[in-house]
Amino acid sequence: MSSPMKLFFILRQVPALIFLTAFAMINFLNLVSCITLIVGALKKKKNCLLPYLVLTSLYILIYVALGVWFFMRAKEHQTRNGVITILVICINIYCLIVVYRLYGLLKLRERNYPAFLRETNRQQQIAQNYETTYVKIP
Repeated sequence: MSSPMKLFFILRQVPALIFLTAFAMINFLNLVSCITLIVGALKKKKNCLLPYLVLTSLYILIYVALGVWFFMRAKEHQTRNGVITILVICINIYCLIVVYRLYGLLKLRERNYPAFLRETNRQQQIAQNYETTYVKIP
């Protein structure tokens, strides 16, 4: 194969390489956001949930655009890709709602935690003031 043909063949592959590179980066970011989601849920840290919330919101927008594109291109009998995309959108929206609810609960817990701590300290002080020397009779 001559050198211009090799160059043409390589340049023809560039869009596919760019797509595959972008796809790999998106999947890597999704993996990192899922790991931070697991860590945040286990350690009850609301800020660790934010990467998942942001990236999932972006994915939903991308999936909506893909779904519209599939339905616009599809013929009457070729709506399978659009239906699958709608199913993926629904699952992602459900997961987003669940994680957002957990984020709200952790935010509320963090806001009320000092009051809870003060109440616990007050109850411990009251218990110390009323300690008894009751000994069990054998």
